[in-house]
Amino acid sequence: LDGFDSSNGYWAVAVTGYITSTNAEPTEYRHSIKLVSHKPFHLEYIPYSAWFENNGIGAGGVSLSDDIMKDGVLIGYDALDGRIPGCYQYLSYSTIKVFPVFE
Repeated sequence: LDGFDSSNGYWAVAVTGYITSTNAEPTEYRHSIKLVSHKPFHLEYIPYSAWFENNGIGAGGVSLSDDIMKDGVLIGYDALDGRIPGCYQYLSYSTIKVFPVFE
């Protein structure tokens, strides 16, 4: 939901991130958050803020391309090549930063 929610009287912007894979089940993983305000607003991406962390290539964090906001980017465990083994020890985090612009 983006825009004014007349039933609750607030403005909302939903943000959804997802990871896709052709050789895993499920083939897509999504996570969402809804930001709300009593004032109209939108979000703007902070350039160069995309960040990736894991215990491999992302140990200590590694920058991701701003293409994450367009067509997406490859992530990985040993390299940013789209390959992440299964199991908990290969857990990875991707983050971006945004800021609210109130209208």
